[in-house]
Amino acid sequence: MSKLGNKESDCEDSFSFRSREMKFAIADGVSASIFSDVWARAITESTVTGKYNFFEKPDNFLNDLIVRARQKWYRKIDWGKLPWYLKNKSVSGSYTTLVGLQFHKERDGFGYSSFAVGDSILIHWEGGNDYDSYPLTSPEQFDNTPKLVWSGKGHPMPLEFKVTAPEASTFSGTLTGNSTIFLATDAVGKWLLEYGRYEEAKRLMNSSFEMTELFTKEINSKRMRNDDLTLVSIFLE
Repeated sequence: MSKLGNKESDCEDSFSFRSREMKFAIADGVSASIFSDVWARAITESTVTGKYNFFEKPDNFLNDLIVRARQKWYRKIDWGKLPWYLKNKSVSGSYTTLVGLQFHKERDGFGYSSFAVGDSILIHWEGGNDYDSYPLTSPEQFDNTPKLVWSGKGHPMPLEFKVTAPEASTFSGTLTGNSTIFLATDAVGKWLLEYGRYEEAKRLMNSSFEMTELFTKEINSKRMRNDDLTLVSIFLE
């Protein structure tokens, strides 16, 4: 859902998944940087299509992921047709948060392995008030300076521009028949942690109209920040 007052196409969040590999990724492009929607989409697509198994990923996997995502981002932008004021800003590159998640089958459910940079979060909810969240664990931890994944500089810097990967948080667990995994960008993630409305959020996931109606009400009541919103739920049936 786009920020209230914006067009749907203005949304700078991204969500990608690959069912066969059981990979998921969510990202929140930073509005202060240009083409952050393109970067968020490039990073989630590269996360779920990459060669790495998240359970066996090497130490440099995030560097390799950024290299692949940068190629998508760089080639998607027609640098030669940008007006001068966009060229001046776009050379600084784009920024996004990121959560990557993968499952594998276990005896009693599905094990998962995940990593995150920034304040998009994963919430493992077991019902009622029983939950764990990563990498942030309380609404007070959300601020205006999260860690971010950088695209590297745009044109006229070359495609091969070297980007240093940020440090990622990693975490793992098991999804059972009682569990729900939520992936959320910052505004809706903070709202879930603050008000604990997991049951309602899960119930409304099949109705985009009702979910949009709920989020609009929460934004207008000042309980949720007016921002691009992405919420994903994963559970066993």
